[in-house]
Amino acid sequence: MKIAGYEHLELLLSGRRNKYYQISFADSPAYNFIKTNIPSKNLITLKSDGKLKSLYLDENKILQKTNATNQLKKKNITAFAPIDSSSTYKEKLAKDKGLTIIAQPWKTQKKFENKIFFEKLLTTNNLPKPKGWILKSKKDIESINKFPAVLQSPNSSGSRGTFFLNNKKEIEKTIESEKLKFPLLCREFINGLPFGITLLIGKREMMFSALRLQMYFPKKDGTNIYYGTQWVKKSDLPKEVINKIETNILKMGEVLISQKFHGIANFDFMIKDKEIFFIECNPRLVGPSPQMSNTKELLHNLDFSEEFIAASTSKKLSSHKPFIPDTKFKGCTVDLDSLKSQLQNTKVKELPKIGYYKIEKNKLEYVSGKINDYNKANLILLKHSLLPNEKINKNSLLGFAFTNEQMSEIHGNTYSMTKNGEKTLNALQWILEKTY
Repeated sequence: MKIAGYEHLELLLSGRRNKYYQISFADSPAYNFIKTNIPSKNLITLKSDGKLKSLYLDENKILQKTNATNQLKKKNITAFAPIDSSSTYKEKLAKDKGLTIIAQPWKTQKKFENKIFFEKLLTTNNLPKPKGWILKSKKDIESINKFPAVLQSPNSSGSRGTFFLNNKKEIEKTIESEKLKFPLLCREFINGLPFGITLLIGKREMMFSALRLQMYFPKKDGTNIYYGTQWVKKSDLPKEVINKIETNILKMGEVLISQKFHGIANFDFMIKDKEIFFIECNPRLVGPSPQMSNTKELLHNLDFSEEFIAASTSKKLSSHKPFIPDTKFKGCTVDLDSLKSQLQNTKVKELPKIGYYKIEKNKLEYVSGKINDYNKANLILLKHSLLPNEKINKNSLLGFAFTNEQMSEIHGNTYSMTKNGEKTLNALQWILEKTY
């Protein structure tokens, strides 16, 4: 099976990158980085005809309005791997063109991401979760008896559609002011350590990734800012907690298999007083996924892209590993959107190169565009999504940065940013501010 992806970082960072095809625009900021790291015959070059801004991050439009599918056909490519999600358009196109989509089917993804569906799934299967209430109308608000609480729309994503509230009056006001429609999910807020883990499911095999801490830190206005994820050693947590995580992820995997689920599932969960609480499920590639491709020890020293492709196509995984690998890697994925506040309403003038940087005197200095250089200490991979003359607003997606260095540290039931973490964020902020 020949597989292509549009600027697909997981495939690009895989140790087997030379077998995959990459689609990119000739005037894309990422084009030279991709061109440097794969055989020329594996690069599918598109022309934007001056419309890069409207096409760049929209795979549906790219497949619809360019000659990408014709080029796939010419190269006898039989599968397309979306950046993160499938879609009804991609699935219709795949059916018409005889392509396989390497992703969870769109309907399945939306079903498991639905907060109310997942709440019911956890309840039915007696999996640990915060106390919750499904609100079908305003009168159901009276039954809520745990505060603070988290109110969510069923299809909320990230911070959009999620509200942290302290009493019933705040819930009523938020529903009115935000024009939220019932049903809604309200859950007790768990003040603990926020973690994530990836589960791959093949025919019947399962594979757990290493654990990652989700780096939420408070802002001056009382809200939290999400900086990204920090990979965590298994031995950093008590054995009792690890056993509970592995037991419940295994049970969750068995539940998914009973639902005829195969592919990837990322779970967010909280740890408090040595207990775990499932929060949500994201059955798609996520921000930290590229580091699993580059750093094999995060997935039992196996190639993440190969295992992900096998799981997504309901093939057998290379092995059954339903336990957390004990990685020594403590690198991070930094969500550049966390640094966006000072860039609001600015216009991009100077694009930084996509590639590898080192920190010199609190600034980022470009080192290389070669992937093999990444495993050298102290290098940061900058994969931004900025375009020339783009005006930054609250909906802009800035991309990610990946570092091999530790940025946060766990202290029992809390965690903090390290000096190296602050240094890294300051250097990333510097290079983003340098663009305008």
